Formats: sequence, C-alpha cells, structure tokens
Amino acid sequence: MKRTVLFISLLFPLSLIYCQSNYQIADTIKKWNNLACGYTLIVCACHTHTIRFLGDTVIDSKDYLKVLESIDSLPQNWNVVGFIHEDSLSHEVYFRNLNNEEGMIYDFSLSINDTVIIFNTYMGFPYAVPLICYQIDSITINNNFRTRYFLSWAYRPFPEEDDIWIEGIGSLYGIFNSAYTVTGFCGGFRELLCYSENDSLIYMNPPFYQCYMDEFYPKILDESYDTAFVGVSYEFPISSTDTNANDSVTWASHIMPQNFWLDTVNGIIHGNPVTPGNFRCWVFVKNWGYQVDWLDTNIVVTYPLSITSPKKTKVKIFPNPTDGLVNVEIYPLSEKILRLYSSYGKLLFESMSDRPTTSVDLSKFPSGLYCLSIYDKIKNSNDYQVIVKY
Repeated sequence: MKRTVLFISLLFPLSLIYCQSNYQIADTIKKWNNLACGYTLIVCACHTHTIRFLGDTVIDSKDYLKVLESIDSLPQNWNVVGFIHEDSLSHEVYFRNLNNEEGMIYDFSLSINDTVIIFNTYMGFPYAVPLICYQIDSITINNNFRTRYFLSWAYRPFPEEDDIWIEGIGSLYGIFNSAYTVTGFCGGFRELLCYSENDSLIYMNPPFYQCYMDEFYPKILDESYDTAFVGVSYEFPISSTDTNANDSVTWASHIMPQNFWLDTVNGIIHGNPVTPGNFRCWVFVKNWGYQVDWLDTNIVVTYPLSITSPKKTKVKIFPNPTDGLVNVEIYPLSEKILRLYSSYGKLLFESMSDRPTTSVDLSKFPSGLYCLSIYDKIKNSNDYQVIVKY
C-alpha cells in the first residue's frame, strides 16, 4: 500500500505539475528510438529499436494499442511485439507480450518513498522487481515541465539511481526497459536515444546526438605497435578515427608491459624499456565509458644496433660479413630460439635450434646491418649479435 507523503517543492509544487499535465505513454503519435548493445568479445555491438503504437485492440475487455518495433535505419519493416495498456485513472502502464504475459512497467502517480512493483514481460524477466521512488523533480522539455522520477531497487541499504522515468516518455533505458538494471541482464546495456511526436524530435537523451546508432566510434586504425629499444624513451600515439564534440573518448589498458604506461586522455603509450623481448600490450578506447575498440598485440623490445647485451653464452658467427649464408655456433649446447631483426627492429626470421651449429640464410634480404637474437629458454636470457650483409 502506498504511503501518503506531503512533499512541498519551493520551485515547482508537484501537485500542480501533475494536475496540469496530461502526458500519456500510450499514444499513436509517439515514437521512441532505443539503443540495445551487447558485447562481441569485449567490444560493443549495437542496434537501434524504433518503437511506436498503432491500432485499437480489445483483450479481456481492456483497450490496448499494438506495439510495433523496427530495427531499420529508416524504419519501414515493422513487427508486432506486444500490446500496451494505460489506465488513465491510476496512471499505470502495462505491457502484454505475444505469450499473453502482462505486467506493469510504469506508475506515474508515485510519491516519494512509494514502492512500485515492476513486472517487465517485454524483457522476458520472470520476476517482480520492487523499486522505491526516492526523489522527484521536474525537467523542462520542449518548453514544458515534465515530472521526473528517480527509482532505486527496494533492497538496497541506500538509494541508488537504478532507473529514471520522465512523465510521458518513460525510462531513460528505453520505453520498455524499466527496471532494466536490476533485472539480472548482463553483458550489454540499453539506452533511450530519442523521443518524437508526429515525427518531430521532442527529447534527445544526453550524451547521444542522433536517433539511430549501429556502431560506436572511434575505431583504432593501428594493427601493431612500433618497436621499442632498450634504453631509449618510447612514445607511440595510437591512431583512431575522427570523433566529434559530443563524444567523450578515454583510453584504458588491460595489459601493459613493465616500464610502459598509457596516457588515458590522449591515447599515447610511453615507456622506458630495460629488457628486450616480446611483451603483450592490450589497450581499449572508450566513448562515454563504453568499450568500442581495442588493440591487443606485442610490443617488440630490442637493443639498438650500436649496443650489444652482455654475453650470456658463447656465440660464434661466421662468415661475418656474409653474402648470404651465415653459421651460428652456440656453446654450451642448449635449446635456443634464433630471431633475426632488420635495422628497424622488424622480425624477419625465427627458428628453434638444439644443435651446436645452425645456418641462417640472408640471401633474400638486402645488404645492410642485421641483429641476431639468441634466446636461451633455460636461462631466460638473450644474446645479441650484429651481422653485416654485403
């Protein structure tokens, strides 16, 4: 049972606002564009649902409107997904799905501290969700005041913003997504994009700036990171597609090599590498907190050709300089990984060897300086040798 609460607003008495307004939900002139996003791997995959109502239908002696839904960018193909009924006296709104399951999704007669039981059959959630209205204010939309309701899951020790309803518009999670955040859905999100009447825009939900979206931006343009060198300061600005003034882009890392760090505002990787090797680096770009793209590959760290590392094993390379074939003798004998790099740090060749002598063919490469890395799997150490090809 609802409790009667005397609530006085110095700016806008809610009783006056409520009595003067007549914002119905179930109206054939209205249209909602709602964003539905899941995650493909770890990045948003989105589409837009456009919702409108059409035609009178009587079910169990109650008047309903058909609920039509389209996912086209220019909505032309519509599907009936259920029925909506609004009680003009109680200001309660009900959705009935095609399985004849019905539940209340809104009550616009709430006062502060009232509890409302939401049974959202549109989302297929089979349980009743109790919400407490912990705050009420008004918002100006299209030069008119509309009442706004802030709701929290009833079982929280302190109120949290689990849902916001606007009179005549519905939930900011989408017209049929009331109580969305506490219905147990995971792996994605729902948002109201915009609301229209007679195809004229009435309300655009911040931070969005368009009524149809099927993808989030920006996208990362790079496929790899630049090579890093031991003892040399590293800086790699990540390239991405353009954004606009309405976007709020930030960067984050899931895996970052030791002695590297990410500028989360500008998307620049900095580092002071001290150890050669291949190190995984996994970064994300976000827009309004949503992960929209990522780059996950290795940063190759090697020595500059003017520097050689301390010898971990005895290595003999001959002939050097060479016109093609070079022999590599390694002592003591153990399992080694040979990697040949260009003078720019590009990996050209990789081979595993457990023999005392291994041949490396440079004949297909142009003349110049090359760096051979000999990695000892047992000692977890590298030896670097410079090879000259003429």
